[in-house]
Amino acid sequence: MGFTSGLLPGLTLPLLLSTLFLYHHRRSRITQSHLLSQQALLLNSVFEPSIVPVEEAPRFVVGRPSWKEAWKDRWNGEVEAGWRYVRDVDWTGVGRGVVGAVGRAVDGLKAEEKGK
Repeated sequence: MGFTSGLLPGLTLPLLLSTLFLYHHRRSRITQSHLLSQQALLLNSVFEPSIVPVEEAPRFVVGRPSWKEAWKDRWNGEVEAGWRYVRDVDWTGVGRGVVGAVGRAVDGLKAEEKGK
């Protein structure tokens, strides 16, 4: 028992710390890489302006949705309407109504049994 209780924490802590260290080192190297590439692009654009990439504005084409999209929108509308109905129902009132209806049915059955 003493061997395993000393071995497992002895392995877990160093492995955890080395994993965290390697993760931090990797993230900092990636960040440095991105910063260096941005700085190189900026410096090259000062001396050679043609290197800077020109970003065009995205072009959007507005058209009619396909039948598939129309059916999905219709389906989503139906599901949303059903969800709103279920959300807005007074469930305590429904419960009282069900309890009252069951009570009346039971009273009716008892009255029929007494009448026989």
